[in-house]
Amino acid sequence: VAFAQQDLPWDSFEKKELRWIPVNWQNARPIELSITDSPSKAAGKPSAGKFSLRIDIKEDVNKSRNKIAIYREEELDLSKHNISLDIFVQNSMNAAAAVAFETGKKWTYYESSQISLKKGWNKDVTFDLSKPTFESQASGWKYDVKLADRGDVRKVIILVYNAVLLEPDVVYFDNIRFKPTHKLVESFPSFGVAYAEDLHET
Repeated sequence: VAFAQQDLPWDSFEKKELRWIPVNWQNARPIELSITDSPSKAAGKPSAGKFSLRIDIKEDVNKSRNKIAIYREEELDLSKHNISLDIFVQNSMNAAAAVAFETGKKWTYYESSQISLKKGWNKDVTFDLSKPTFESQASGWKYDVKLADRGDVRKVIILVYNAVLLEPDVVYFDNIRFKPTHKLVESFPSFGVAYAEDLHET
């Protein structure tokens, strides 16, 4: 017999607490964050719960910024977990998501390879933190290294690339959680089963 370890919720926005901050990178588009009702069924299937993080993407006056990004600073041990979330895309046809981390005492930056998104809700967008699909300065910004110091995460960044470039757009994040790398965490020995023919009256 084995029991499956449950996902660990991190931020579902149901308490309407805004703990995320837009990055101030020069190549990131300006955005505005708010916690609002999740998109209705008319716009797709709603995510978990009632509230989501809404990200209003401003017009790119520079015509050169290809991503948005938000971050949250928190000390985390993700040595045995992956990260997963639901993402709603309103207009963009070619959007893609990535996650990044700053880890260890030097706050070293690692960014994952991108996952393509479709319009509407993209449920259970999961990033495997164990594979060598991250880029860093040490790798020459090639996606061929593992996330180092997974047990000492200092900052989590969520990115969306290729949102509509020249016009305003909206995306939503919801149900951010950590998935155990190995689902089966504890097993118990099975006991022998006594069949009728093995039972004898005394």
